[in-house]
Amino acid sequence: MLPEWATHRAMGTMVVMLLFGAAFSIGHHFFYQSLSGKPPPSSVYFSRFGGGLTGQQVNLAVGSVFAFLVSSALGAVITTAADQALWATVRTKTLKLGAIDNLATVTTGIWNIFDFRLWKKSPIRMILATILWLKSITSFITPATLNVGWSATTFTSLMRVPQIDFTSLNFANVQSQPSLSPLYYYSNPQYAVLQTVAGSTTGGYVLPIHSPHENATWQLKFPGPALSCENIDEASALYHNISDNILTATIAGSEAMHSNFTYVNNIQSVKITTQGSFNNVSAMGPIAGAAPLEIEPASHNPPMYNVQGVENYAYEAVMDAFGRMFVGAIVRNLGGAQDGSMLGVTIAAHMASTPLLQTKEFNFLQPLTVKGNISSLQGDVTDVTSLWNGHSVEEAANSTTPMARLMEELFRNATVSLMSNSLLRPNYSSPYAPPDVPVTQTHYALIYSYAANTLWLAYGIALVVSRTCPNSLRYFELPTASICQMPYNLKIKMGKIRRHDTLKT
Repeated sequence: MLPEWATHRAMGTMVVMLLFGAAFSIGHHFFYQSLSGKPPPSSVYFSRFGGGLTGQQVNLAVGSVFAFLVSSALGAVITTAADQALWATVRTKTLKLGAIDNLATVTTGIWNIFDFRLWKKSPIRMILATILWLKSITSFITPATLNVGWSATTFTSLMRVPQIDFTSLNFANVQSQPSLSPLYYYSNPQYAVLQTVAGSTTGGYVLPIHSPHENATWQLKFPGPALSCENIDEASALYHNISDNILTATIAGSEAMHSNFTYVNNIQSVKITTQGSFNNVSAMGPIAGAAPLEIEPASHNPPMYNVQGVENYAYEAVMDAFGRMFVGAIVRNLGGAQDGSMLGVTIAAHMASTPLLQTKEFNFLQPLTVKGNISSLQGDVTDVTSLWNGHSVEEAANSTTPMARLMEELFRNATVSLMSNSLLRPNYSSPYAPPDVPVTQTHYALIYSYAANTLWLAYGIALVVSRTCPNSLRYFELPTASICQMPYNLKIKMGKIRRHDTLKT
């Protein structure tokens, strides 16, 4: 025996269309699932017709078609059930022609939903019509569950990054005196060191260092030269021999430096910390003997290299280049004035171009253009504001930054900045070349993002509500066969439709 829905047209229509709606919703899900996590296609279709359609437009159109098919199938289920409710009402109640017309058009005219008289005459019909109108919301929600957005993908791999090779001979100019036993001694920093240290110290920051990727991060831990500043002990000879000076001693040494490099769209961020001091480093005298270079090694004896000596010369070159930025004189020009008044100040040192003048110890030297008793335009304008109607930026208040801490920071920045110069980086054919470093790269790309939960929430509600439509016919308490047939023996009287005889089924 066939099931009830297979023998009656209306019931069969509802069941079949419900299955179609479920199938189309599943197809919509799998289509969006296949696109999720992938970049939008760049292909263009039908380019000869009005510019064509991009792959992105095609995918959105396919999603809209699926939403339309699901909405149409479930709409057919609800509409069929609502029609059966209409005929059941006509058979069982006395209605005016206007009421029948309004009930018949409630699925096509939304304003009839708000006619509460119709709710009294056929509540089932009105409920189903309301569901039909609300069901259309799914056709707006479900296509929007596929979006295009930025996605960040990170992975870590071993790579070569800029590092400092203190065993390189490009740091210090080491001169030699040829003899039976060669003699090597430090002369001065090479140009690459002078240029890098001057650039970093003048700007007060780490110079731009090339990154292997525009969005990457890595950490380096390496020994390097460091500067430690402290107040001079009052018992020191320097304290008694130098008067009216800024008494700060700088001690050169070697520290374990920990640098964290982060690049976001090639914008550099470097965080530098130090982890303990190894030893003090001072100027080293000449190195005599075969090391660091052995000219005629014995056949039975492998060559010997004084790696520590070469590194010490490299450290000395960095410290020498840094010290040259602060060696000079600050001279008061009295100009032979009888009263001893100062006519000007001359700063014969590169320190004027560094942030050192912003410290609390040297802040009194600003502005450098002060000329004792000689007046200036800026001073005159300050005294008489009517001389100039413009407004200049006023000098900030005296800094509270201590000179010692700033000197240490400038030296750390200069040391790390050595990585920016290719001549001071490792040659990876050298036996002293450092190993590769774990680098975390972040790739940003436009990809499809699919909100499956939102799609199934919308479709799930629509399917569950549509599934109840065939069962709603049972609430009419009439045989399904009778409900599915149009009443034919009706009598029109006084503008009303009355049931004249019992309908045959």
